[in-house]
Amino acid sequence: MDLNYLSPYIRVAWDSIIDDPFHIHTRVIFDYEILYVKEGELEVTINDTVYYGIPGDIFIFKPKEHHSIKLISNSRLHQPHIHFDFFYQEDSQEVKVSYKPLHMMSDEENKWFRTNIIPDMPNHIRLHNPGIIEKLIFDIINEMERKLPYYEISAKGLFIQLWTELLREYHWMQNKHLVSNFKQLELVKAYISRNTDREVTLDELAEIANLNKFYLGRLFKKTYGVTPIHFHLAMRLEKAKQLLQFTTFPITIISEKLGFSSIHAFSRAFRKFEGVSPSYYRKKS
Repeated sequence: MDLNYLSPYIRVAWDSIIDDPFHIHTRVIFDYEILYVKEGELEVTINDTVYYGIPGDIFIFKPKEHHSIKLISNSRLHQPHIHFDFFYQEDSQEVKVSYKPLHMMSDEENKWFRTNIIPDMPNHIRLHNPGIIEKLIFDIINEMERKLPYYEISAKGLFIQLWTELLREYHWMQNKHLVSNFKQLELVKAYISRNTDREVTLDELAEIANLNKFYLGRLFKKTYGVTPIHFHLAMRLEKAKQLLQFTTFPITIISEKLGFSSIHAFSRAFRKFEGVSPSYYRKKS
């Protein structure tokens, strides 16, 4: 899913508190639902797979998935949850929250089912950092309940933040070794940011992180999508763009300020990243 095109429609956002006993029997929903376990323990069955939810867990229910929810602790259930479409559709305002099994759906209701566009996203996530996600969920609920001017836009923005955090949590689930080395990676990024005026080496960065340089390179690329040296060069060239656009420094001086060995090396790197020469970029800025 390309988040650049995400335009969610939030159907309902509830802060639900229920005393024992609580049991939603097998049903399917037309849209998507995010359920956060704030208090209580749940047994959740989704397409015949049984999950156990504890405080700090997230459940994601997808269109047409058979699921049931049962409180299994002897305490109340606090379960803020959100029903939504990832993209606004013509019938978004007509679609209801379903409590029916699939065989009880009418022909009209069968038209409401959304296409599942997140088949690989897990149904159950044990959050690494529940505080951020919990706050975003309650912020969305607050916006939807208060209905201040432009609340729909605010809720959309909060939802995009929420979904981004859930994608990050999924990423950490798949790459637990990144979590254990995240502080070292952040140290490397901070060091790179402070040294945009010269070249840095992988050996130098590995010493900062206290990691093998080849392992560091793989970790960094897995986390940020590029190697640390590529990331450093991109930051230097971003600084170059600022200097070209907002100062009158000659291009040779800009090249020197950013630690390039020559104006030719600077021009080659700039053209490779931006597709144009530094002088052309300045002229068009």
